[in-house]
Amino acid sequence: MTRRTFLKIVAIGGLFGFALKGNLFANAYPKKSIEYVRESSDGYELVLSDGSTLSVNETGLYVIGRLKEGASVNEIVNELSKLTNKDKSIIRDDIEVFLNNLRILRII
Repeated sequence: MTRRTFLKIVAIGGLFGFALKGNLFANAYPKKSIEYVRESSDGYELVLSDGSTLSVNETGLYVIGRLKEGASVNEIVNELSKLTNKDKSIIRDDIEVFLNNLRILRII
């Protein structure tokens, strides 16, 4: 086994271990719920169950609202594409980044 192969195995093993620990940590912290929404000078603030806030623009608020209504990501992408006349792939990429941030913050 070469040094390079060994380092790849160690790196993959480390990432796997980190992923397992991440799942354990995720279960230790409950999801946050959105208590209410208030307007701010630059969009909207979501006030979360732990007292923290998250600033979102009108599109972010729309995406969260549609998700709560049970819409799929594909439905939201199609709706926003029609509303904004933008390319679906760009919208999908933006929504995926937004959703990943919401997952990291334990909102969804």
